[in-house]
Amino acid sequence: MSYVRKLGASALVIAAAFAVAFAVLVSSPTQTVEAAVHDGPDVSEGDNTALTGADLTKNNGDTVYISNAAASDAVYVTFTIQTVEAASASFTHASASDDGQSITCNAGGACDADPTDTGSATVALKIDDDSGAGAIFVRQATVAATPVEALDTITVVVAQVPTRLTAKPVDASINSGQGAADPGTTYLDIRLLDANNKGIADTAITIVSTRALLSRPADVDGVSPLVRTFNTEEVTVGSIADGTAAALAGTATTSEDARADDETNPDVDTAGWVRVAVTGGGAPGVSTITVTAGELSTTTEVVLHGGAKNLAAEAEQSAIELNGMTNIVVTVTDSGGNPVKDARVSIKGKGGIVPPAQGDTAVAAVVNVNKDGGTIGALTDKGDIPACGDVAEVEADDTTTPPTVGVAESTGTNDAGQCVVKVTATDNTGTDNDAARGTHTITLVSGSSGVAPRGVDEVVVEIQVGGAPASIESDAPERIDPSDELTVNVTVLDDEGVRVGAVFVEVIKTDGPGAIIADTQAKTSDGRASFTYLASSRPDVAEFLVRTYNANADGTRGSTVTAKLPIIVEIAEEVVEPEPVVEEEPVVEEEPEPVVEEAPSLSIPSADLGLVLGVFSGGTVDELKAAVAAVCANDGVVIWSTPGSGGPVSMSPAAPDVINAGFGRAYPDGLPSPTALQIVDCGGAPEAMDGMEETGNGMEETGNGGEENGG
Repeated sequence: MSYVRKLGASALVIAAAFAVAFAVLVSSPTQTVEAAVHDGPDVSEGDNTALTGADLTKNNGDTVYISNAAASDAVYVTFTIQTVEAASASFTHASASDDGQSITCNAGGACDADPTDTGSATVALKIDDDSGAGAIFVRQATVAATPVEALDTITVVVAQVPTRLTAKPVDASINSGQGAADPGTTYLDIRLLDANNKGIADTAITIVSTRALLSRPADVDGVSPLVRTFNTEEVTVGSIADGTAAALAGTATTSEDARADDETNPDVDTAGWVRVAVTGGGAPGVSTITVTAGELSTTTEVVLHGGAKNLAAEAEQSAIELNGMTNIVVTVTDSGGNPVKDARVSIKGKGGIVPPAQGDTAVAAVVNVNKDGGTIGALTDKGDIPACGDVAEVEADDTTTPPTVGVAESTGTNDAGQCVVKVTATDNTGTDNDAARGTHTITLVSGSSGVAPRGVDEVVVEIQVGGAPASIESDAPERIDPSDELTVNVTVLDDEGVRVGAVFVEVIKTDGPGAIIADTQAKTSDGRASFTYLASSRPDVAEFLVRTYNANADGTRGSTVTAKLPIIVEIAEEVVEPEPVVEEEPVVEEEPEPVVEEAPSLSIPSADLGLVLGVFSGGTVDELKAAVAAVCANDGVVIWSTPGSGGPVSMSPAAPDVINAGFGRAYPDGLPSPTALQIVDCGGAPEAMDGMEETGNGMEETGNGGEENGG
């Protein structure tokens, strides 16, 4: 069957994006015998009679069938839709016109949704999936000279849309039934809700478990766990079908709201609930349970534990004062590390509590007091832990004198495998049997007999008992920067310097700006506490006072201050001291040793020869004269040289300057180093022979050259 959708229907629905489901109430105040509304197309069948009353309530997306008995093969009927507010619908047949808002059909014709009933024309009307609240009118008129009309009025109301699915086990841990143990059973409570947290009724739910078995809850002492009371409103919630064997999967239908039958408390919503029994299947482990409703899905876990195998324990306060109290939190797990529920723990029968020294009075330890924080009834508050032994429930009664305080029942460890042992350091005023100061050792075993069962190790916890608070120490600095955030840790000590735990403590800002933004806890933890202070943005001084108090007999804070500590913190920028200036000793510069320049020299192989070749080390003409005088004894010695730019020139040191003028002009800037010279008539000079011996090798080489030149 084709479907023609009315254009623009979604524009009328404000919440169309959320795919809201709608119910449709169909009524026919002006309906004639010719017109009727049905659930199915076979209007002639006895089980598809015309709808009336509450049966006319439908959901969006449903299809209803409008039949008109005035039609025949020769008589046609025109069906026309009109809507108000946000309601919308369309005729589904392809021959519908005006975007599915009008259709004309005869009995047995192509558009007849029930061709077997030749005495009427039936058309299918689809309420749009995104229809909003409003009204739909279906007008029917025969195509004749004198039309016969009928009108069906369809009222559309907004229905719920599933948006949230929750699943929570009553107990998060049950016995797996391993070996000879009886399998534990708990309940899984499921609820389907809309965007307004209202329960959604009559909706299919699928539940699948990986390990635990699912079944319909059995009656307990003749009372069905499926009959539940919500704020005085009683309702039977949905569950897996009765008689179904325990299995890993099942289906259920959410509960109807009790308000349908009982309007005495209309504000209580009891729709959308399902409860399923969850039972251990024999194998320890964690069972993951997946719950699905349409496109919504959620998971939860139930621990299936074996027998107790391991014990672990830790004191909430390992250091307490005389007359102080603490709890030892014990955790019991099986061989796989799964927490064991309803396990008992007791103090070892022999040597279970050992005081600091022989003859000392030991602390008292009991296993029949819940850590309940004063809560009356079940242990449901955060931090509540059951006692490690059995505790009978006590009903609270305000009419008694004094009023009876309610006590929650305890049958051992909770879902997390935890229970508590209460330890008290008794302070018997005026007697000598106070709990001794020092370290007390407490040994715990699994079970309630005080004897450790085979295969389960015992666990030892130490509790240190100190005297009353005598002093307080802190790690507060003397100074902090403006706007700094400062956390101050304080330690409470007795007169022997032993930390004192579980002592009432407070801190007061007695002066200065800023504020304490995180106060101390009510009591010290192992003798320690802390607070956080936010400094002002301007320089100043902040003053605090830390005080400890005694405890009253009922455990509340007393009025006696047992120790106190003032704390003063300066708020200022850090002053950075300049580094001291170290004067360096003056550096005395050492005078450089004078450079003794060697005078220009003249080297010759022998002063006795008439003509020799010498080498001048370079210098002025006057320096050459001095060098010649140093090696030659003959005043008539003559020096010949050949400059690179002209012919030979000569100089006689003893001759007048005019004789030597040509030599001077040849070397206006002096002679380069080295310069070869021819020396004539040098003559012997004993004082010059020592110098000639030092340079003899070099002169011999040049002498050879001179001989070659002379030749």
